[in-house]
Formats: sequence, C-alpha cells, structure tokens
Amino acid sequence: MKYYKAELWDKMQHIMERYNDHMVHCHLEFDNALDYEALKKAVNSAIELVPILKCRFTHNFFKAKWAENRNFNIEDTISFEECADKAKQNKLIEEFLTAKLDERHCQIKALLTRFKGKDTLNLVINHMVMDGADLKLFINLIAECYTDIRKGGQGKVKFKNGRRDEGQIFEDMDKKQRLKAKTLISYSKACKSKITFPFEKGSGEIKPFIVKRVIPQSVFLAAKQECKRVGCTINDLIVACFYRAALKLIDIKEGEALGVPCMVDLRKYIKSGQSAGVTNLTSMVICNIGEDIGKDIFDTVAKVKKEMDRLKSDYPGLRGLPLLRLAFRIFPYCLAKLIIGTFFKNPLLGISNIGIIKEEGLSFDGIAPSYVFYTGSIKYAPYYQLALTTYKNQITLTTALYGSQKDKLNAEILLNYVAEEFKEFCQNQAKVKLEKT
Repeated sequence: MKYYKAELWDKMQHIMERYNDHMVHCHLEFDNALDYEALKKAVNSAIELVPILKCRFTHNFFKAKWAENRNFNIEDTISFEECADKAKQNKLIEEFLTAKLDERHCQIKALLTRFKGKDTLNLVINHMVMDGADLKLFINLIAECYTDIRKGGQGKVKFKNGRRDEGQIFEDMDKKQRLKAKTLISYSKACKSKITFPFEKGSGEIKPFIVKRVIPQSVFLAAKQECKRVGCTINDLIVACFYRAALKLIDIKEGEALGVPCMVDLRKYIKSGQSAGVTNLTSMVICNIGEDIGKDIFDTVAKVKKEMDRLKSDYPGLRGLPLLRLAFRIFPYCLAKLIIGTFFKNPLLGISNIGIIKEEGLSFDGIAPSYVFYTGSIKYAPYYQLALTTYKNQITLTTALYGSQKDKLNAEILLNYVAEEFKEFCQNQAKVKLEKT
C-alpha cells in the first residue's frame, strides 16, 4: 500500500470538521452535451495525476497520513443521469452537492446530469486535499484531459506533482523576511466578536443547503470601473458590502464591533504564484473597522480599504502559522489535534473570495460552460461564510449551511443585501477618490 504525508493544512481541515463538512463544491452548466465516457476517463486521469484523491485520511496517536485505496474504482466516483424535467434535475443536483462524500473510498465524487441536450457537471472534493486556488486548476485539468481524450489521446497531460507542505511559502523570502515570518507566533486578536448569523434555535428541521445570488455582468463591470476610479479593489468592496448587509440582518449590541475574516492565498509569497503540488495554502486576516462602519457604502469601503491596506503591509495570513508548525512538529498528532482544537477558535463569520474562473481554462474539447460557480464547505451552526466566484464577469455569491427553512430564507436575504449594496456603489458614484495609505 502506498502512503502520502499529511501536511499541516490537511490536518487543520481535519480538525475543523467540527465546524463544517470540509468539502468544496463545483457546478458547471453547459449549453451542449458532453461525452460521458470521455468525461469519466478524464476524471480518472486527473485523479491519477493527484493521487491523494484516491486515498483515505488515516491517523493514529502519533501521526496522520494518506493511505492509497487499492480498491478505488472510477465507476464508484462519477455517475450520469438524464432527467425528464428541469425540476428533477435541480433536485438531483441539490441533493448531490449537499451530500457529504464517503471519505473512506476517495476524496472526490462527480455527477453529470442532462436535460434536453444540455449538461451540468457537479463535483464535491475534500477540502483537505486542495483549496480554492488549486481547485480551479484541478477542474481545468479535467477539461484538459477530456480534450486530449476526445482528440484520441489517453489523458496523459502534464500537471504539477511536487511538494504540498507549507514550508515552500518561506523559500523565496530573503533572510530578514524569513526570520520575521517564522516568528509571527501570536494569532490575530482582532476577532473576539461573538456576532454570528441569526440561526433559528430549537425548532425547524435541519438540512444542508446552498443558496446563491448572481451579480450580473453589467453591474460587475460598472463596479470594477468605479473601484478603479476611487482606488479600491473588488475585494474591498465585497467586504464593505458584507459589513453593511450583515448589520442589516444581525442585531448588534452597543459596544460590539464586527470582525470579518477574509481568506488569504499564501501562494502570494511564492515567486511563481503557484505551489509545487496540489495542496491547501490558505490562511486569513481579520478586517475590523470598529463600531462605526460609516453612513453609506462609500464610507464603509474607505474604512475597509484603510484596514485591508494595513493588514496587507504586515505579512498577511502568516500570523500564528509558526505556532501551528511547532505544535505539529513536537507533539504526537492526536495531542496536537487536541491542543489546537481547544485553543483555535474558528471565526463565526467569514468571507472567501475564490476568485476569477477563467473561461479559456475550461474548454472541454471546444465546449466552455455557460455558467459556473464554486463554493466552500457547508457550515454547521453557529458558523457562516460568504463565498464568491467570478466567471464571464459575473459574480456568484454563495452561502452553504446546515440549517432550517428559516435559516435558508435569512441566508437568501443576506445575499440580497450584499447584492443591493454592490449595486448602490455602482449607481451612486463617490465624489472623491479614496485616500492612499
């Protein structure tokens, strides 16, 4: 049996399974039909290039590792369903995307559905194996393998297969930077807030669900232009919109301030911008602009930009990482898991901008999806996350939760509030540019 080393962020995702299902979810809609047999071979080829996907995570008191599943069979991993009506297709997709995969078999499952000659490809992948950045590359890999197979090849394409550890983020730093980065022991203290999503308590059937809201291309392009004009980023705008939206829905006690955790891709510290292998290299910073978020979206954007600029200037995402590395290095795995699980406090609210999904990377033998979104793990109460992806200049906001029907309604309301603030920013231009910090 073949084994692979479990890296730091694999273990951290395992520890965080008490907060969420630690899966990532992908949804791709096509205006054409794909070749299912070629797709099956393509998924199998992609898994062969990322072999941890056909492993199971195993651990004893001393260490954790990935163990290859000798009985892996692609037939158990991907399935196809042709639907007689749209409602049945939507129900099938919803049930598939919200069902946790059997991690004892492998770390990926896929479903292709077809209705009136149009296909929808859905995937669920263990977040322990990869984060959003490598998820985008992996789905592109499936498309590349599919294209190769359709053209008569075997799906034997080139793909990164190097190291997965977090140590690679320090290697391109100079000695001074590396020393500083490796001594950032203390974790961010900006997130002591107990403010959370208003989950219904004590009633209602609890089910997993994913809700989404699309910000259309026209609004996104207007926002992009306005962000450029005033000197902020789309990410600054999203955080500001979330601030204002959350405080419309959530009752805040006097003296409380909302800290919003934002995911950071640690590949920013690698010169190539890429990890050597498929892995998790995502951390976070906590944006806290205080109690006064401003009178309108422009005030909030200005405050968020100032705070995010400050955070970006001081090794964003690296605080606390040296302590985690030390804990896993000196303690047996189960003890390290206990210690970290006791003292690590998962943020109650957060934002994950998975980023831009490029159309050119998703050509399945000349067929590109007409619509795509990826989203993160499904959270257990009281935890909440807003995730977003951009495809064809269209943003899809998503929230994935275990909750009641009322929780689902509130999740939809919150996404609508975010979209409204986004639109407000575009329609009512700020009079001055934001100050540079």
